[in-house]
Amino acid sequence: MAGKAFGSYKIFYFMKHKFSKYLNQPYPFSVLENNTKRNIFFSLFVTAFLLIFKPFGLSVYGYERSYIIIGYGLIIWLTLLFTDFIAYRFFKSIFSEKKWTVASQIIWAITQLCIIGITCFSYAIAIDAFPQNISSFLKIESYVLLCSIIPIIIIVLVKQNYLLRQNSQEALILDNELHQSKNANSEYQESNKIVFTGDNQNEQLALNSDDIVYITSQDNYFEIVWQENDKVKKQLFRGTLSKAEETVQSFPFLFRSHRAYIVNLKKVASIDGNAQGYRLKLNVTSEVVPVSRSKGPSLYQLLQTIT
Repeated sequence: MAGKAFGSYKIFYFMKHKFSKYLNQPYPFSVLENNTKRNIFFSLFVTAFLLIFKPFGLSVYGYERSYIIIGYGLIIWLTLLFTDFIAYRFFKSIFSEKKWTVASQIIWAITQLCIIGITCFSYAIAIDAFPQNISSFLKIESYVLLCSIIPIIIIVLVKQNYLLRQNSQEALILDNELHQSKNANSEYQESNKIVFTGDNQNEQLALNSDDIVYITSQDNYFEIVWQENDKVKKQLFRGTLSKAEETVQSFPFLFRSHRAYIVNLKKVASIDGNAQGYRLKLNVTSEVVPVSRSKGPSLYQLLQTIT
């Protein structure tokens, strides 16, 4: 009996550990502009669903009063718009690509659904559709959560699995191209001095192009990371990453892999993938540089031309 209980505990512990590990896997992080498009689509879908099927007692509204039902769709859109703006504007440390996981996406979706329940309840009171009490509030919250939470979780899990599998396979191809270029001992381009300047007076740095490891943006600044005498050094400049990209545009191996990164392909040790896209592992630092999915074809073509 004790053996069966111990065996069940081991299975439970294994499943819990596996599920926890899965929830902590990276998940694609959408920029605010993409969320705006998603919010419009979701709101229109909900509005159409409510108009066609009229669930939850909405059948009391005739065709001539459809504007009341449309009001729910408008409230949902405004709620999503407002919550996304607040989250991205004031909680940047949480809403960042580096920290975004499957659990983050699910928790944020549930949070937004709960807030939608509050705003829809407020709207229902305003149009005198529900009495102003706890029972009515819980009823509307249950409508919102029960109708949305399971489809959203399924979509999140399916999307994560699909993108992880696809990006991992494509990353293997890119990694193979990278190692072929190294095995062929091909020269990307002769090394030259690059002079970086910032927007502030006397901000200047001259580097050998081969010594640059990566450049990353930090709000209104960009940071240059380079290797000097087996040491990794950093310097911050005031200015945009686009300005830095213009400075290095004559060197194809200094590749704009992401909206926040320019990376020296000579410093890349390997390429792998996850649900967010591709990841470049460097040979001189523990920093992992992301590659946007839109940049994948450009990276593949570049690796082919330098082999």
